Amino acid sequence: PFVQNALFQAGQIYYSLGTGMRFPEDLNNTVSTLKQFVKYADSKVFPASADLNKNLVTVLTYMGSAYFELGRLNLVEGEPPTAKSIAFFEQAAETFSNVVQRFPKEKDAPLWQYQAGESYYAAHNFPKAIAEYDKVRAVDPKHESAPESLAAISTCYTFLAEDTKDEATKTKWFAKVFDTNKILAQNYPNSPFAAEALINVGNNYYNQGSATQGDERIRLYGLAVENYRN
Repeated sequence: PFVQNALFQAGQIYYSLGTGMRFPEDLNNTVSTLKQFVKYADSKVFPASADLNKNLVTVLTYMGSAYFELGRLNLVEGEPPTAKSIAFFEQAAETFSNVVQRFPKEKDAPLWQYQAGESYYAAHNFPKAIAEYDKVRAVDPKHESAPESLAAISTCYTFLAEDTKDEATKTKWFAKVFDTNKILAQNYPNSPFAAEALINVGNNYYNQGSATQGDERIRLYGLAVENYRN
């Protein structure tokens, strides 16, 4: 029990120093210390208990956050993510996914799942970010992270569309942006992200209408107006 408490407290102290003072060495020590805690817990060195599970939740979330901070510390302002920062962001994503898999019924599980998406987003791995964000609603569709994850998915699809020169692929990604915003606006009308989603849906209908004639144009403009009013 003394080893369990020592590793648990040491990891938190390293994390506080690493994030407070932005010391990479302390963040690396956070990870190595807390990984040892998880190793002992998984190999039954620490006896199973409700308290151990509670500590494991804390340990894994601190680990994921430490990896994420290390990723941020290795970014170069104005430049794409470095290989080192990407590696740390991916480790953060894997750690947050791990804690969700271990404790899917915890009230913060949707938030951890969202953080897995955020980690891949920070690495500019937008397809993987979308896949992780998309799981948030499966964990708990009523959690506050659910509409936020849809807004993030829309942003990822937009980046994918803007990053390609192939018109067919660009059209496919923008269609995904449209579909995602429709889901967000319909399923989460009271969320802080609904208004922006409705504007995007309205813009899409307006653009479609501008490319057509006659009754179809009127119909599409009508849908645009409806969404703008909402």
